[in-house]
Amino acid sequence: MALNKRNTTKKDDDDRKYVFSSKNVEEITNRMNDDGYVPKRFENPWLAGQVGVRKPDITFDITDEEIQEYIKCKIDVKYFAEKYCKIKREDGTVGDIKLRPYQKDILDLFANNRFSILASSRQSGKCFSFYTKVNTPNNTILVGELYYNELSKIRSLTFLEKIKLFLYKLLIKIS
Repeated sequence: MALNKRNTTKKDDDDRKYVFSSKNVEEITNRMNDDGYVPKRFENPWLAGQVGVRKPDITFDITDEEIQEYIKCKIDVKYFAEKYCKIKREDGTVGDIKLRPYQKDILDLFANNRFSILASSRQSGKCFSFYTKVNTPNNTILVGELYYNELSKIRSLTFLEKIKLFLYKLLIKIS
């Protein structure tokens, strides 16, 4: 076959004319998973065989519903996070994120001001402080102790959690 100006063959140009849609991508993926089907190069929407990672510059026929969903995600980052972002849980399973109020506030901050900076580490206690006191009907208890007490009712504490609880109690006695 003759080469054109971009150093590609006519077959390559024909491959670029293939139009993907959500429906045919799902069909191809199911056939790959169920039957061990190996799609032709132009039928394969995945980059380097990594299912879920789409090739760049593929032609995709998007439906009206997909356009509306894209617009919802574009307008509301919290909607996008809760609907499409996943998190690995303590038990090792992967599930949807349920944003906490402070996380929603942070996302709102970034959405409204792109020059915002969040100078906060993962361990900075954005959720709560161990030393915050909570009044219960019988007495006053520290939030951290309450957390570990309730957690130990659900499951046994890990070794690191036991050490953390011990160190918190030690710090309280020292101070």
